[in-house]
Amino acid sequence: MDGKGLIEAIRGAALTREDVQAAFRALKAKSNALALAEAAAFLPGDKVRFVARRAEWTGVVVQANVKTVSVDCGGMRWKVSPSLLRKA
Repeated sequence: MDGKGLIEAIRGAALTREDVQAAFRALKAKSNALALAEAAAFLPGDKVRFVARRAEWTGVVVQANVKTVSVDCGGMRWKVSPSLLRKA
């Protein structure tokens, strides 16, 4: 089932508050797992690029955290979501 089908199934179902809360916890856990997998794709020392403040930045990965990646851009350190990073 794709995301759109899942949303339609949820909207059409007769769910209790407990059902909705359990579904929310499951979706949040899945989202965290995906974020962790994205962050794991970047290792310290990798050259990366990203766009921020209307400019493209290039830097080196210093540390991959659970939801962000620390990138050193020539003395300026950024905490960037892995979904915004591309290998340089």
